[in-house]
Amino acid sequence: MSDTPAPSFQRPPPPLLDATDWLWIAALTVAGMGLRLLYFSGYGLGDDIVLRNFVYSVLSSGNMLHDNLAYRVTWWLPTVIACRLWGLRELPYLLPILLTATASFTLLYAFGKALYGRGGALFASLLLLACPLDFAWATMLTPDMMASVFSALALLCVLRAGEQAAVAPRRRLLAWAAVSSWLAFHSKVACAPMAVPILYAFWRFRRTLWGDLRAFFVPACVFFGATAAVSYAFTGDVIAPYSSEISAQGLSGPVAVEFHRLTEYVFWAYLRWLFYRNQYGEFFYSVYPHLLIGCVLLAPLLRLRPRVPEVWVWMLTVFLVMQFNIQRTEGVWVAGFRNVRHTHVFVYPMILLLAGYLTALVGRWPRVTAAGFVALM
Repeated sequence: MSDTPAPSFQRPPPPLLDATDWLWIAALTVAGMGLRLLYFSGYGLGDDIVLRNFVYSVLSSGNMLHDNLAYRVTWWLPTVIACRLWGLRELPYLLPILLTATASFTLLYAFGKALYGRGGALFASLLLLACPLDFAWATMLTPDMMASVFSALALLCVLRAGEQAAVAPRRRLLAWAAVSSWLAFHSKVACAPMAVPILYAFWRFRRTLWGDLRAFFVPACVFFGATAAVSYAFTGDVIAPYSSEISAQGLSGPVAVEFHRLTEYVFWAYLRWLFYRNQYGEFFYSVYPHLLIGCVLLAPLLRLRPRVPEVWVWMLTVFLVMQFNIQRTEGVWVAGFRNVRHTHVFVYPMILLLAGYLTALVGRWPRVTAAGFVALM
């Protein structure tokens, strides 16, 4: 008889977050959101009036405008509810974004702890607290914040499912991953490439997850199937969200040739925003991209091996899809609309990767790493 206890009697793993973690999360969230609210940004982006008009149309007539915002239910539905309750004012418009930004501290802390332990969780949360792009976008009308949060939540659920010994929690986490993926898609269709790191995680944990993958694919098929059915019912187009984004970006017909022709300057926009100073003399992401590249180059020499392949696949997938959002129309190459606001999808994977290298460094050179991190903050 085997000495291994039956699975039904196995001790369940401890929860990801304990009381100490929740105290850290509360402190970091208060500090992070307190500073963001102190330097409140509010209205100020070019699309603000477009987003406001969409909400106004729903509230005043009960009808949605047939544009690329209609499918973004995770943004406009809570915004409409907030404005219905508290009026068509700046704060109700921004309230869903503020709440999403608040939740992001818990999410990044949990993701960091799942990958690297409490030290990694603290590194990730502090890097998020001080990230300039996230700092500004947290109090502006930027639905991209919701796309980032739901994308990260979907991948975290899959990774946690792969670590569960019991069937019930695995299936529950996979179901939540499916729902989060659907919510991410309905935040922005550009979240669709998250399928790549999620599928890669399925392959990495195939021995654990193979028998339970239906817990992900059944709800995913139901929810995305419902999206396709509703899209066809109202527009006659099964992929209406994608089509509406292409139309809104002006990536088809003569208008694409006139306004979105691919040039060298346009092609390198994302790398320029990542590594060079902006028009105000500052870095959008602080020096996080520079440090990450430095860590990658020095990792073999310093023997740093943070095992986070899914996060690398996440980062590289979203970057490559956005960088090569290029297509041919009217006989010329045109580039998908380049907007620094869209690059918030880089923030979470970049921070998690950098937190991994910092966790590895602090294990070998604690004082030097701590001093450098304090200077960075």
